[in-house]
Amino acid sequence: MSDAERPAQRLAGPALTFDLAAELAQLRAEDRWAGGRSARTLVKERDFRVVLIALHEGARLEQHHAPGPIAIQALAGRLRLQLAGGPVELPAGHLLTLERAVPHDVEALEESAFLLTIGWPDPGAAAPPPSEGRPMRQQSTREGAAVDLAALARTSTVQGAVWAYDGDDLNANLILLAAGEEMAEHVNSEVEILLVGIAGARVVTVDGRRRPLGAGQVLVIPKGARRAIAGGDARFAYLTCHRRRAALWPANLPRPDARPAR
Repeated sequence: MSDAERPAQRLAGPALTFDLAAELAQLRAEDRWAGGRSARTLVKERDFRVVLIALHEGARLEQHHAPGPIAIQALAGRLRLQLAGGPVELPAGHLLTLERAVPHDVEALEESAFLLTIGWPDPGAAAPPPSEGRPMRQQSTREGAAVDLAALARTSTVQGAVWAYDGDDLNANLILLAAGEEMAEHVNSEVEILLVGIAGARVVTVDGRRRPLGAGQVLVIPKGARRAIAGGDARFAYLTCHRRRAALWPANLPRPDARPAR
């Protein structure tokens, strides 16, 4: 079935029901399924999205972060997500939730399908205060507030994304790896990335070349380069900075830039 033949569908309403097996069968019958993946938005509200995504074995959504909290429910097959704390496998019937701005990618270890649910943020709402023991998110520093990244790295009780800035033009994330944790090799094909060592030291491998990165040192990762971070005997914290890139969204779907009227 071509896109032009796809029947129109309501994306918002007081109550919507879906036959996911039928929706998935329709996705796999479309022309673009031959390209390795297919997706369809099921629900599109002002502050809420539900997207059904199907992937061929080996297909991958490169590292992104979502503008709001998300849930990934594996419906078929097996997925692997690469998070700051390491890979997480998600077989059919399992659910993973992520807070907003947590970097991750998605790989299908076999032919797979999953339901992506996104809590779309209201641009007029204030950012919620950080919870004790959980990653702090900072949406804006326009008032000139300074953040002590070294102190955050030293006192955080969680690993992964400890702090994030999600601005109009810039994204930054403070990532904390526990002793022994490593970052598996992955590729970011969208932007150059600046890594800044905050606490501890590790070896970063970029396109096969080993580069030391310690506190107070910086390393530029070219767009499209393969990179990995080796494990170490102590905790390691580093800041990633790059031009703002779009949140996780299937490449074969138009992005919902325009919000529906209420």
